[in-house]
Amino acid sequence: MASRDDGAPVRLAVLGSMRAERHGEVLALGGPKQRCVLALLVASAPLPVSADALAQAVYGIDAPERGRRRVQTYVSTLRSILGDVIVRDGDGWRLDVDRVQIDVAEFEALVRSADREQAEAASSTLRKALSGWRGEPYAGLEAHGELDADIARLHELRLLAIERRIDADLQVGRASELVGELATLVADHPYRESLRARQMLALYRCGRQEEALRAFAELREFLVEELGIDPSPELVDLERQILRHDDALQPEPEPMGEPLRGYRLLDEVDSDDESILWRAMQPSIDREVAIRHVTARQASEPDFIRRFDSYAQTLARLEHPNVVP
Repeated sequence: MASRDDGAPVRLAVLGSMRAERHGEVLALGGPKQRCVLALLVASAPLPVSADALAQAVYGIDAPERGRRRVQTYVSTLRSILGDVIVRDGDGWRLDVDRVQIDVAEFEALVRSADREQAEAASSTLRKALSGWRGEPYAGLEAHGELDADIARLHELRLLAIERRIDADLQVGRASELVGELATLVADHPYRESLRARQMLALYRCGRQEEALRAFAELREFLVEELGIDPSPELVDLERQILRHDDALQPEPEPMGEPLRGYRLLDEVDSDDESILWRAMQPSIDREVAIRHVTARQASEPDFIRRFDSYAQTLARLEHPNVVP
């Protein structure tokens, strides 16, 4: 058995089968009932869990009278393994969250940090967060329904993180890489319209408009047959945008910080029906430049292409201290 608390933090992982580590060493947590007690303390942290609630989780609603005494034994054994990260609180116990690291908290912190990042960095952060999932939360534990709410919450958080990572990848132009993943996600979550919308958008941005429209038709048929309802107004509007090749379906370059083919966009200077003019930096040689971002509709018109080609060649020949590159 591991030695009693030496002041080193304990790391608890529940995104998969439950495990505990200290100094990188895996700690033996005992049998399934003892693990169930620890799982409920993790799910409820930082709030305490009463002895009766722990007994019900371990033994069910008809917990025997000796259930409370056995729970006390489980807690005592866990404290001998993990140290004083489990503290007495009234008629129950709680985890001291200041002295324990929990993979769920780490996952949620990474997801929150992605909110403050631009697309490329957010995608990387969310991938790191999702890599911490090793399987079903609290895998293999029977808690007589007492962990169901937290398991459902964690599954929803994971799906939201996946959707946000997909949004970031769509923003930086990875639509073709997402098509296969989205097909699997849609099959696994057929009622989740937000995933279907992302599937339609990824297909459209890959030039697969017919497949994007087919995905909408399949969802509409499924919803009518299974639930007797129509797709949401948002999804219907997305279908209309795809039908008319709406420019709004194309990703706009982010205004601050993210590289755009070797440049870093800073401020929007001007815009018209054809383009947006950005002040930008060229980090490789540390110079300020102007970048004109042309809309997808304009970029596909032959007349505009001819005019732009002539314009670009003229600009390329200009070199003057008062002319921005």
